[in-house]
Amino acid sequence: MLAAAAARQNAARTPGNARRAATDDAEESRTRANPRQPAPICMPNATLSAQDQRAMPRFAHIFEAAADTLNAYYQAVAEANIDSLMGLWIDEEFVSCITAEGAHLHGLSNIRAGLAAQLEAAPVSIEPLDIRVYDSLGTVVYAIVEAHRPVDPAAIPAMVFTTYVMVHERGEWRIAHIHASRMPDDAATQFSAKLRHGQGALH
Repeated sequence: MLAAAAARQNAARTPGNARRAATDDAEESRTRANPRQPAPICMPNATLSAQDQRAMPRFAHIFEAAADTLNAYYQAVAEANIDSLMGLWIDEEFVSCITAEGAHLHGLSNIRAGLAAQLEAAPVSIEPLDIRVYDSLGTVVYAIVEAHRPVDPAAIPAMVFTTYVMVHERGEWRIAHIHASRMPDDAATQFSAKLRHGQGALH
């Protein structure tokens, strides 16, 4: 070890080797101070895989909670319970709702008044027929084909495209925007036929 140190000191006298000698001395000092500590081994792929495996259950639970919010919305509509329905919205005035009848509602008070009038005039239950989900860490978007069934069982259900935008805030999923539009009769007929034949909505 002393011979190696002497060789490095001689090499350090050469200007081009001074930095290399200082680095070697520092490395040797660390080795003497921690003789049993191995150098770290970088395995980025293995580390990433482990992180993904730990994160998946948590994210799966988060997105299941978003589905719970959607189911609670359907339940509140079926019960015509405007208080429960409005409790599912985020408490911000930027919220908005476009109904299947074409009304544009902005802000919580306008949404409450508009949905209350709609449920009183034409109560319905909503059946999701085809669901597409687009998600990120803080936002979930549902694009759903729905059958809006009137209380009268003899009435014909309305086929509606609805988009729900939900945001994750304070540990809960809340609705920020709803955009519903009635499906044209021809498209509704084609969609129903594909469902009967088991082809799915997007085939």
